[in-house]
Amino acid sequence: MAKVTAAEHTTSAVEMYLQQLADGIEILGPAETMEILNEIQAHVADVTAETGEDETIALAKFGTPRELAVRILEERGLLSGPAAIPPAPAWLRRSARGIDALIWVAGFLFFGLIPLVVVFWQSTTLAGLDPLWVVGFWLFFSGVAACSGWWSIRYRRQTERTTVGMRALGLRRVPLGEETRLVRTKDIPEQPRALRFRCLAGFSTAVAIGILGFFVFVVAVMAATAVERANRAVVNNAISNSGAAFQMVESVYAEVEAGRLTGKDPYSQSVLGPGASSAITDLVARRVAGRLAGHTAYLVPDSLNYEQWADDPVNPATHVSIPVTVNEYWQGSDRPWAGYEYVVEWVSTVTPEGYEGRWLITSVRKVDDFPDWATQ
Repeated sequence: MAKVTAAEHTTSAVEMYLQQLADGIEILGPAETMEILNEIQAHVADVTAETGEDETIALAKFGTPRELAVRILEERGLLSGPAAIPPAPAWLRRSARGIDALIWVAGFLFFGLIPLVVVFWQSTTLAGLDPLWVVGFWLFFSGVAACSGWWSIRYRRQTERTTVGMRALGLRRVPLGEETRLVRTKDIPEQPRALRFRCLAGFSTAVAIGILGFFVFVVAVMAATAVERANRAVVNNAISNSGAAFQMVESVYAEVEAGRLTGKDPYSQSVLGPGASSAITDLVARRVAGRLAGHTAYLVPDSLNYEQWADDPVNPATHVSIPVTVNEYWQGSDRPWAGYEYVVEWVSTVTPEGYEGRWLITSVRKVDDFPDWATQ
């Protein structure tokens, strides 16, 4: 290990003192700061040459670097009075904080949330996890966000730090006596504008705004996709359920026309609700009277209420009603004589396992009459 001589130690202490003093009076500008440092260094050299004192003893007569810096700034009226350098306007300080917050949010989104959303948006792995794991995952992610936010705030509060937001708006932290003041760079005498750093800060801000805009776009696209997927599921489920209701009515007519249903048989009872208990009996009577030789059944698209499935498009566990219209034909005629509307409903009940339900014909009513055709 190399030994440090007394002379080297003294020189190091002098350099440290002058550096701390330079930091305290940097508001004067490079030229005047260097002039003051040279004067003090020359004075210390003269004193040590005349008296033989150690340089550190000569420096101690000036007081601490901070105390000397305060006296120098007071002599020039920079701490108070007309020549005092004012703090940056409040709106500039707030804007700098806003830019720093924007950059933190953009960085967090770019390196954390956006990749996470893009990777796991349709991931079956994440979807298949136990809910506690998913909650734990998001809690961990929120903890990381909180820690990074705390670090960002702590970094910004360090007096020697000049943040991107400050550089972008031409601000700088400088020590003024016992305080550190945020001032405009242009108010510092002979202070170089550092255009390169300001342009870089402006570019960083623009990139942050772009990332934030991209995140908003991604969220909007995902929201639109989710809505479209939900609407498609609702419509598909409505079409599927409508097909089931249509097929039920078609099956009833086919069985009656074939003479296999009487209205009192088990099948008839299984498809009829309380409000349509006589529907198949009446239908059989019309067939026997020769008024039912054929039929056409159809769904009226405008009568389908797709919103009925919006709450639960996968499992219609709520009340769903589908109207099916049937035109009946006379025997030997190709023209309908009457039209009936069959209302088919999904009737569900709550069970310990969830929901249990079935399709039932709940009502039948005559909706069309064709007297001209009926008399021919």
